Amino acid sequence: MKRRRALALALVAAAALAALPGAPALAAEVPAAGSLVVRSIDATDAPQVQAVLQYTGPLTSAVKNVTVRENGRIVSDAKVVPLSESAAGIGVVIVLDTSGSMRTADRIILAKEAVKTFVASRGPAEQIALVSFSDTPRVMHGFSADQGAAVAVEPLLAAGETALWDAIKVAVGLFSDTSDLQPNVLVISDGTDSVSASTANDAKAAALAAHVPVSAIGLTGDGYDGSELASIASATGGRFQASTKPADLESMFGQLRRDLNQQFQVVWQAKSASPQISFQLQGAIADGIVPGGGASHGAATRPKVVSTGTPFMAGGFGRLLALVLFGFAGLAAAWGGMLVM
Repeated sequence: MKRRRALALALVAAAALAALPGAPALAAEVPAAGSLVVRSIDATDAPQVQAVLQYTGPLTSAVKNVTVRENGRIVSDAKVVPLSESAAGIGVVIVLDTSGSMRTADRIILAKEAVKTFVASRGPAEQIALVSFSDTPRVMHGFSADQGAAVAVEPLLAAGETALWDAIKVAVGLFSDTSDLQPNVLVISDGTDSVSASTANDAKAAALAAHVPVSAIGLTGDGYDGSELASIASATGGRFQASTKPADLESMFGQLRRDLNQQFQVVWQAKSASPQISFQLQGAIADGIVPGGGASHGAATRPKVVSTGTPFMAGGFGRLLALVLFGFAGLAAAWGGMLVM
């Protein structure tokens, strides 16, 4: 009897310890760590505050599990909805390389198919524009909440040079007259800029000044590594993906679609002027500062961003501590039982 009791306690303890972060048995059930970013905070209707969060990574938690803290205290009346279900509009400019090198390995054909799939999956509040570039950038389609960008991409052919930096500036500039749309630029290119009047730093500065995140897909190879595009994406808060295989375009555009879809609008009544705010979702934490009676976008809203892979953070430190203590208690009991046998 004592032997069975000791064995049972040992199994309980082992299970408790196996649930600790880093245990191989649990690793497959815990989603990989993502990052949470505060894209904007708007207090123009103070005391009501509205923030937009973006989570990157596998998302399994329900939206209701977003935790909001104001000056360290949990905000109990915060309302959280997916951005796509809110009244906020989302703007996306797709910037497509149509230079001569895009003829290689059917890159232009596969890119156009990926663009059409992306447009077909847009949300109801999403408007998409299209800019193509070779010798010069061209606005092929303005913002619209329909399949217009997919229709506009179909006749594009690959020929000419690569005016990449000029194209990014043109894309960023399209948001100057659309303050009601959240700005997003998605770039796809397979080569180094060859004819732009602008530099990579000019394009980066334009995006930063307008608070426009630039995400990019680099079809690398043949001496092209996409490092300058990656730098712009990193600086502006976008995502950079690279592949030597044009067949990967569909999945990479799919990742950009998930990034857009995993945005949340949070609304609450602030208890103080310009409070420190902390948001938490699925173990990832992001801090922000509420502007006094104004709005802030991009890096100004997030003085600190912390990404954590500890799955129990979202459930509370107390639960983790209890689990650890329970595990050690079980081991101690099991050891004592075996000594008695």
